[in-house]
Amino acid sequence: MNASGNNDRVDSRYETLRSYTFDENLRVLTETWSEHQDTCADWSEMQNHWYDLYKSISAVYDSHYLLSQLLVHRYLELLRNLRWVATSVLSGAYDSAMRDLRFILEDICQATYLDKTYEESDIKNRYEKTDEQELLRGRKLVSMLGLDKFRQDVIKGLYNELNDYVHPSPKLLMESVGDPKVVFFYDKTWYEEAHSLHQRTLDAIFYLVLRQYPNAAPVFFDKPYIESSLREMSMELTLSHNHTQR
Repeated sequence: MNASGNNDRVDSRYETLRSYTFDENLRVLTETWSEHQDTCADWSEMQNHWYDLYKSISAVYDSHYLLSQLLVHRYLELLRNLRWVATSVLSGAYDSAMRDLRFILEDICQATYLDKTYEESDIKNRYEKTDEQELLRGRKLVSMLGLDKFRQDVIKGLYNELNDYVHPSPKLLMESVGDPKVVFFYDKTWYEEAHSLHQRTLDAIFYLVLRQYPNAAPVFFDKPYIESSLREMSMELTLSHNHTQR
């Protein structure tokens, strides 16, 4: 086969892969946008808030101190996961998005606990504690964060809801009864549930991060539109750190 024939074959395989990977997802994105223009922007807005919170922390706390914080390292790296959650939902992979949300929440809870409990250890040793302690998972982990009962119950309840998408559960399995999905698809109920769980998960995370770095709260809430945006999305846990609410 000549070089041109090889190139044609490669181009054909590429087009097949591109179609398999993206065309269905773009179809779902178009349908989702047409039905939810009022909330689709929330996915990118939340990512902006995520980064704004980091910038607020780094504006107040010493850079050498932040380099020693497992929570800061995990918070930055998890932005990539958060973007994938949005991509999954807008592509119709709702259950995958919800599983990733639980991973993000649990990761932040672990880092919060380890930074407080082993603050004299270096960051590498704190990473290793995640393997040594089987308790650093789930509801038990939330109980170890020293939260008041109300906020502990809120985060535990959220964790339980996310678990329905991590493990085979009646809620998840019943979705396929009589109508198994073999392609990506748009579904109004799934989208709205994913949107709600996304907001509530980030509300819990922002609350935990601001609890760890309280001096960043005035800087964060002083940024234009932060307070009004969080209020519009009912992020009450996060807003409880705003002691200058108007």
